[in-house]
Amino acid sequence: MAERVVAYAAGDHRIVFPAVVALKSIEDHNPGAFHRVITFDGADLTDEHAELMDRLGIEFIDARDVPDFNRVKSMPLMKEGRWPAEVFLNWAMPEHLATLGHQYSLKIDYDVVCVAGFQNIVDRALAGGHKVSYRRLKPTYKAPSDEVAQKFTELTCREFPTVQKINVGVAFFDNQALQRGNYFDEFLKAYGALMEVAPKMHATEQIALAAVSQDYGDGFRGLPASMNRFARPFKSKFEPEADIRIIHYNGNLKPWKPLEARHFRMAERRGEISPLLLREMWLQQAQHIHGFAEYTDQRPMAPLELLKLLKKVEKLAEAGAAEGTNGE
Repeated sequence: MAERVVAYAAGDHRIVFPAVVALKSIEDHNPGAFHRVITFDGADLTDEHAELMDRLGIEFIDARDVPDFNRVKSMPLMKEGRWPAEVFLNWAMPEHLATLGHQYSLKIDYDVVCVAGFQNIVDRALAGGHKVSYRRLKPTYKAPSDEVAQKFTELTCREFPTVQKINVGVAFFDNQALQRGNYFDEFLKAYGALMEVAPKMHATEQIALAAVSQDYGDGFRGLPASMNRFARPFKSKFEPEADIRIIHYNGNLKPWKPLEARHFRMAERRGEISPLLLREMWLQQAQHIHGFAEYTDQRPMAPLELLKLLKKVEKLAEAGAAEGTNGE
């Protein structure tokens, strides 16, 4: 790798421990390849946070030093209501990193874990002239109505995006290219317009990012799915035989939270146990990091416990099948 790329996670102070787990897993599988950074409001930095990041060679960048932080904090929250305003720091960071002399960056959500090396994928992005890269999905965006699309165009002087949907859990940026294109300013305009014309629309952030990323033409590329494999609970089948570099826990079944009875019911109903097992990969990684016991009461399962879990879901499935037969 010709240049050390910055791998960063940004948000509020609640992301610190899982973000450390994510960045440590990246270092474990790509030793020395990435300069790792966590960004949040320094007013919330504790001695424990500072010691943990220092222990693992992770740089802390105070969000208050990011020129756009005040604008970030004043942004309206997304309809889903699950994320604080600080999540928008992720889109202000590339230009700030450019001012610090870092040309390239890899943005990660705090709820990911790396399970295999991916230097070759980043090398290809560098060699291929990628400016903005996200994982692309099969569906395309569509405006809720022609009126919304027209108003969006009037406010932004750009078309409502009709490109493939993107997931922003992992992203690759040419920071200098984004700085030249005023990426964050353009994102603010697009996001603000969407919140004005369709405030109840879901995925507003990602639609705005897709809209402004089109400004980079052929430099707007797709990241391989292997860089952002979803551990989304029970919404789709997980394919362990596929190429997997980074797992993204992008649902509400976070691995540091306890399993609930409904998760077992969903596993039985969907015939899909992968989400229950995928959390083990995060727990196995996290258990070796200082502060794990204080952050969560969840622990990796021993082999016998895993077998009991499999048997439990098997029994639920058998009981469900029997009820279906009796109901005929």
